Amino acid sequence: MVKLNSKIPAGSLAEKWKNYKSTQNLVNPANKKKLDIIVVGTGLAGASAAASLGEMALMLNHSVTRTVPKGS
Repeated sequence: MVKLNSKIPAGSLAEKWKNYKSTQNLVNPANKKKLDIIVVGTGLAGASAAASLGEMALMLNHSVTRTVPKGS
């Protein structure tokens, strides 16, 4: 039987988050133009995320499958 390794670190949730934030690389402002970010769905959350990322001068692509909210 194959044992799955979820790679979840040991410890409390607060410790996991603190360790995760301390090990992530920051995006150098000079490298922002090299990143492409895809936002799937432009509902309230997707549109808000796209607007926030757009203000940070990141290259965005967004995808919409429906032109009417909630598929109505």
